[in-house]
Amino acid sequence: MTNIKKTEPIKNTKDLRDMLSYFWERKLLLISVSVIAAILGAVISLFIVSPVYRSRFIMEISIPSSYVTIYGKYNIDLKPEQFSMLIKNDLVLSNTLKELNLEENLTLAELKDNITVRKANAEAGFSENSFVVNVSSSHPDRSKDIAYSLFRNYLDYVDILVNENAVDYYTNIFITDIVASEISLKTEREALKSNEDLLADTDMFLDIKGSEIQVEGQSNYLIDIMNPVYTKLQHDILGSKQYINMLNNKIKANEQYLEALDAKKSIINKYKETGVIEGDTKIIEGISDNILMLNQAEPGARLKPNHLKDIVLSVALADILVLTIIYIKYWTSRGRRSF
Repeated sequence: MTNIKKTEPIKNTKDLRDMLSYFWERKLLLISVSVIAAILGAVISLFIVSPVYRSRFIMEISIPSSYVTIYGKYNIDLKPEQFSMLIKNDLVLSNTLKELNLEENLTLAELKDNITVRKANAEAGFSENSFVVNVSSSHPDRSKDIAYSLFRNYLDYVDILVNENAVDYYTNIFITDIVASEISLKTEREALKSNEDLLADTDMFLDIKGSEIQVEGQSNYLIDIMNPVYTKLQHDILGSKQYINMLNNKIKANEQYLEALDAKKSIINKYKETGVIEGDTKIIEGISDNILMLNQAEPGARLKPNHLKDIVLSVALADILVLTIIYIKYWTSRGRRSF
């Protein structure tokens, strides 16, 4: 029993030597495969894999939550994070492709996939409303051009979006106000007609004997007493006419506002079709002035392929495969010898 235990280490050592010797005899195969894998990896990395370059810029969004317009106070509900993601809006991307004449080379979905947006690192000194925009392309200058075009079209779109929301908001307010005023106008006109009919059937003076008064040096006079109902009807009629006049002026003013808003809405709709702003769409001024590009977008740095990394990875994978095959063949042949 003791002799068996002593011979086991010797047997294991012999097996290890045999296996290492088996591998060593095939070192030329391993070297050849490594060289071939390195060449293939280099060829694929240099000539087959499309290069990817990335330009980036940082933008700071400081749009106030409310503005005072000619129509009143307007509140903006979107947060900076929501504003930042609008840079990937389809209309922004479409206008960018048109501006750079890339519609035949790049699809909308591909461009969207090549753009990423994330919050800037506060530790690097950026505010919490700063965002990093990365733009990838197959050419370094193209990635820079896309970055600048993207930002310009993004500013236009943010201006349009906020003002379109404001146009819709005030349009609804004025339409509602006109409807309410017209209802009030109808009611007041009916009240006016009723009071005018009553006034026509009401005596101005009370049907009683007038009071006689004595004026020194003159004859006595009879004073007729005004009918208080008649007086009140006159007062109500005057008030109704003034109120009707005010409602008419209000409706007219609201209709003028709606006409101006409709004109802006038409320009906005035209922009959505053509990507070109042809006129004044702004109710709120200076929206895009609160979005700043904090750095200049440089020609893109190459992200991939990493030639050295690709070659090393190719060699490593090939060596692992070859060593695995040699190992399996070693134990297969050893099993046959033992048998």
